[in-house]
Amino acid sequence: VARPRPFMCLSGVRLLSGADGYSFPSNHAAAVFMAAVILSSVFGRYSIFLYLFALIICLSRIYIGVHFPLDVLNGAVIGALIGYILVRVGRKAAGPAARE
Repeated sequence: VARPRPFMCLSGVRLLSGADGYSFPSNHAAAVFMAAVILSSVFGRYSIFLYLFALIICLSRIYIGVHFPLDVLNGAVIGALIGYILVRVGRKAAGPAARE
């Protein structure tokens, strides 16, 4: 979506990192939440740490001035859905042994 980044359209936003292109959705948020979902399905006991790490990455994108909160939220939802679908497809392809 061709939405400008916060530092491009709001005054007073201090950019702490370089960024180009458009803001919506956040690719970082999508990638890190997709990874958290997939890794949580394999390493379930570390799920809380994986999701906390993903949340910190998402909040950092807002803090450094390159994304609006809804950019990050939508990126996280997209990534989590893709991760969930990939886990389901992977388990189905692996057969009954993968479900145990």
